[in-house]
Amino acid sequence: MASEMVNTRFLKVVTLKNGLRVVVRPFSADDRGKILDYFLLLPAEDRAWMREDVTDPSVIDKWIANLDQARSMAIVAEADDRIVGDATLYMWPHGWHRHIGEIRLSVDSAQRKNGLGMMLLSELFSLALQFDLDKLAAQVMREQEQAIAMLERLGFHKEAELKGHIMDLQGRKHDMIILTNFVSVLWEHLHDSEYDQVRLNQMED
Repeated sequence: MASEMVNTRFLKVVTLKNGLRVVVRPFSADDRGKILDYFLLLPAEDRAWMREDVTDPSVIDKWIANLDQARSMAIVAEADDRIVGDATLYMWPHGWHRHIGEIRLSVDSAQRKNGLGMMLLSELFSLALQFDLDKLAAQVMREQEQAIAMLERLGFHKEAELKGHIMDLQGRKHDMIILTNFVSVLWEHLHDSEYDQVRLNQMED
């Protein structure tokens, strides 16, 4: 099964542009304390974009209780024994959307512009290949300009805009932007992206 293949092979050490060595691996129940610490250190404006209150331990407990690699694959980036980024590929094993994956990620503010976000996105693409997905989608608020720009650098394009479709944790409404790309197109973009330079420093553990 694809999930078993990911478990046995998905562990990488990556050197970012600033020289930081980062371990990229699957998220597990043992990461409960580390992921809570990570979210608590994220700027409040970053947490405002998230779908749930990630500083609430019960939210993390729910994630752990629902860990199911038939429906999702979550990865974390760890450096110096702390999490500095996370990314998740959500899937639908059955039905109309079984060929599509939805991606979500966040990155420690200190590690932005060092290639970590692009690297995590590209690793989600690699997972999409392993799970035989045809298309990837990301749902973001209009105000998330950096996230939109990063996705566009990988060839994603805006496919839909839904007015007032998101209500944040403070009860404010925002427009949702849905960006998509086909996995076959992503394969071509990755060979020309800035992530290609990061991958040169990557080593299998």
